[in-house]
Amino acid sequence: MEISSSQMFRNLRKWSLSALTLVFLASSFNSLAQGEDLFKVKCATCHQVFKDGTGPKLYQVRQKWEEGGAAEGSIYLWVNNFEAAAAADPYAATVKEWSPTNMNKFPDLTKEQITSIFDWADSQVEDSGASAA
Repeated sequence: MEISSSQMFRNLRKWSLSALTLVFLASSFNSLAQGEDLFKVKCATCHQVFKDGTGPKLYQVRQKWEEGGAAEGSIYLWVNNFEAAAAADPYAATVKEWSPTNMNKFPDLTKEQITSIFDWADSQVEDSGASAA
């Protein structure tokens, strides 16, 4: 039995889509795993996902900043250096006043790493009985 070129193309296309889906899922999982690890090491001392503590909750924090009128990218500068962000963005300046405790500076975190932390926090599901750490 001979396979036509259109059948071969359809099989190749299906295989390619499957491979791309697996790569995407694997990279998403790795990003979330990295975000969880970074959250535990860098953020969990002051932040929780669903509850304000020393620092504000991180669930949907990017959306909160956007809705508050923060300048684009300001939240990333905030994580790297909150003082520089507060000087450059009026919204960040109001966030600085939220707590008498200063935010730690994390100049070593890249935008991708910070995104993975926020993505991980946003992927959490709130347990009605307890808050996620």
